[in-house]
Amino acid sequence: MPSGTTEARLRLLGDPSGQQSAEYWNEWFDAVCYADVEVKDVNGDGERQSFEWYCDGHEISRVIERLKETLLERTDDEHIKKVIHPGSGNSFVPLVLAEYFQPATSKHVVVDISDVALEKVQAFHVSEMESNDFHAELEYAVANILQPPLPYPSGSFDIWLDKGLLDALFSGKDPVQDSIQSKTMFGEANRILCDGGMALIISLGESHSLKLVVENWKEDKTWSKELEIFELVPTSGEMLPFAFVLRKSADASCSSGDNAINSTREIVLHKLNSTSNFQMEYSRSLDSMVEEIDTILDVSREAFKTAGDRGLRKSKEASFKRLVLAKIEVKPSHDEVDLVTLTERITSNTWTLADKTFSPKWQQAKPLDPSQLLYGKIVPIGYGICKIILDCIIDSEELDGLCDSIIELLGEDNEDCVQSVDVDWKNVFPIGDAKDILQIKG
Repeated sequence: MPSGTTEARLRLLGDPSGQQSAEYWNEWFDAVCYADVEVKDVNGDGERQSFEWYCDGHEISRVIERLKETLLERTDDEHIKKVIHPGSGNSFVPLVLAEYFQPATSKHVVVDISDVALEKVQAFHVSEMESNDFHAELEYAVANILQPPLPYPSGSFDIWLDKGLLDALFSGKDPVQDSIQSKTMFGEANRILCDGGMALIISLGESHSLKLVVENWKEDKTWSKELEIFELVPTSGEMLPFAFVLRKSADASCSSGDNAINSTREIVLHKLNSTSNFQMEYSRSLDSMVEEIDTILDVSREAFKTAGDRGLRKSKEASFKRLVLAKIEVKPSHDEVDLVTLTERITSNTWTLADKTFSPKWQQAKPLDPSQLLYGKIVPIGYGICKIILDCIIDSEELDGLCDSIIELLGEDNEDCVQSVDVDWKNVFPIGDAKDILQIKG
């Protein structure tokens, strides 16, 4: 292990913003991967050495859930197939999203200039999959995003997920050079995205980064006319991150020309508790568009800061209100219980308790196969006994009630003999509007 504390080594390396060399990032991740502090694993329990810029994978899942319906309108398939993670470093986000997107149907490509980061993160991912008994299709490649082309065909990805890469590469010290290089990066993202695919740029949205996003969105007519911006709940710190969403037009070949040039541009801001739309004429100058958007984002930043100053920002580990994606574990009391029949009964029944009805939306399992379950999976737990793991979307306040109602109907007095029904709280995260993640009381 390299000598010197992590803090001291990072101090010697200096500000990472604007750093573009493999040598710098290998040193940086070498310091982080051998951190002398406890860093929690993907579920917040272990001591994996990982560094998450801005937000975690569950928060990104919330955003993608909001976007998934329109993303899949272009195809009859029900699943997102391929996601590329440029500049992902040693993040756990690819693994979290791989599990969320059905491991058997999605592929995640992790790209970084640092071979040190990729070596460590691949080992972390493998360890997590082994300990949690699931497999995801993950690929790792050392590459420089600013020296395209990447070794992938045009139109081969559904999502380009940049989490902090834009902010890391461009510091704003040389605006002209930043503009030229950002066009290279955005152009490559556009090339490898399929028609209707989307680029998610997760950034603090500071003025120089915001200008690069707006400039590339405004000037490249193959991006759609709508720029969506999501407020995100940060992993830590006092700065509010944003997700900027650029969609590649469903028919990019028809997006250029006078109609695109003379059209308006629309900004859609998704706050944690509301959505606002703003229209801008394309003819406006880039600087005036950036200034107005920056003013809009400043309102969000101030609200977030106010919530923090009042001590009212909720922990992400708290119970979320509204819809959540949750894992429910059902354990039988003996090894003779027919788990296939039990699963079918649970997922087809209407559950009630004390005159209250619960409405879980059960999520389908892996690609359908006559020998597999339609919903959930069966996992061995020892001594010849297996448990059922089910994913469902439900109001968070209904989770306990759903479990209690299943136990009441299918408990030990019933022939199906359910011993326990538990929520895997480590794998509960919000989807849709999460207005209670950030709550400001008057």
